[in-house]
Amino acid sequence: MASPFRWRRRQRHASDSGFTLIEIAITILIASIVIVPLVDVMYGALSAGATDQTVANANAEATQQLEHVHAVPYADLGFYTDQSEYVTSWGPDNNTTVTLGQAAPASPYVVPVKTTTADHVTFTIETFITWASAAVPTATTGSPVPTITDANAYKAITVLVCWVPKAPNTALSSCTTSSTSITNVQAGQSTVEQQSLIYPGGLGPYSGTTTTAPAATTTTAPTTPNAPTNVTASVPSTGGDSEVNVTWSPPSSGTTPTGYLVQWSADPAFSTYSSSGLITAPTTSDLVTGLSPSTEYYFQVFSYDGLWSQSSPSAQASTTSSSSSNPPCTPVSFTMAPSWLSPFTTKVYLTQNNQLPSPSDLYLTANLTGACTSALTAVITSAPSPQDPELGWSFPLSNISGGYSWEGSASAQSWDAGEYTFSVYENSQVLSPPVSYNLLVCAYTATESTSSSQC
Repeated sequence: MASPFRWRRRQRHASDSGFTLIEIAITILIASIVIVPLVDVMYGALSAGATDQTVANANAEATQQLEHVHAVPYADLGFYTDQSEYVTSWGPDNNTTVTLGQAAPASPYVVPVKTTTADHVTFTIETFITWASAAVPTATTGSPVPTITDANAYKAITVLVCWVPKAPNTALSSCTTSSTSITNVQAGQSTVEQQSLIYPGGLGPYSGTTTTAPAATTTTAPTTPNAPTNVTASVPSTGGDSEVNVTWSPPSSGTTPTGYLVQWSADPAFSTYSSSGLITAPTTSDLVTGLSPSTEYYFQVFSYDGLWSQSSPSAQASTTSSSSSNPPCTPVSFTMAPSWLSPFTTKVYLTQNNQLPSPSDLYLTANLTGACTSALTAVITSAPSPQDPELGWSFPLSNISGGYSWEGSASAQSWDAGEYTFSVYENSQVLSPPVSYNLLVCAYTATESTSSSQC
């Protein structure tokens, strides 16, 4: 018996194009197998690049610190015992630290430990300065050539720069926990090291008691120029009250200066000061401007040579700048009136609405002498009540034909009956001597008093 069901395979048409779910899943699986290892490779490459840049920055910081140390005068190259992170010795041979004294100056040339930041990484820079000895031959023949130890012939510089790659913002207090070798302070710490030897060039052979080296030719060490002499300060007979003329003489010995610099201060200790630009030799004078009048100023001058070496300051000279040639802004008179009344009055009556009569523009006039600025105002400094809205009103005074005046509408404002005081200010400061004008505002009445001082 034939089955009632007929199975017929459906033909695939062109319109049925696309991917099945199984095909998509297989594609994703294959892509994952390929891409995941590539991600690790790319991450490793980026991390290596960042690490290389950090190491390059650390080496640059170490090199810069060595260059800074090389620029320090030989006699000032060392540490003081009260400096933070000072150690008595360093290195596998426990070389003695070059110690300059017990108390460090306010700004020592070199500090044992400091920090800096580059490309968002905090570097700790630790510097060691120790004595280094040298082998000095005592004969020209022999195998080996006989030598002795020339103690303290050099100063050895070791610079450590350390950081924590996994905590780039961490500032380490030191790069090492040992005085003989590099031992990491923190797990995961990275450190670079650079070393250098410094010999006191130009000072001849070392003069310590342990040397038997033959005398050598001594070169002359570079010196800084000497300070100028005969410094004077005087107020010029003509010119502004803010000027002082400073003169000096070149140093009588030493390196010939190529330029000078003038400093001045109102404090003889020069806790704060101002400076001129570089004054090219052979000029030996400078006009200092912009000083405050009636103020004692102190002046000192420095010499400079072609290597930009600066001398110590000269002996000080002082003088008092002249008093101001422009007298201060001084009031002569101050008057006020409603602009429709003449002559000026000290009293005005309000309308039934507690307003000044309309039109009721107030007219304020101040007669002043001296050097007055444009920042002049008339201010209501007192009113019948502390809550009076007119209290603190400010009216800018304009310079018109030599007088200072203000005219404006005041009729729309509600006024209280009582006495109002107007005072003149310059730059938000009341004039000295103070000048003011009192206006008596009277309540509305049908019969107004003829008295000028009473309502």
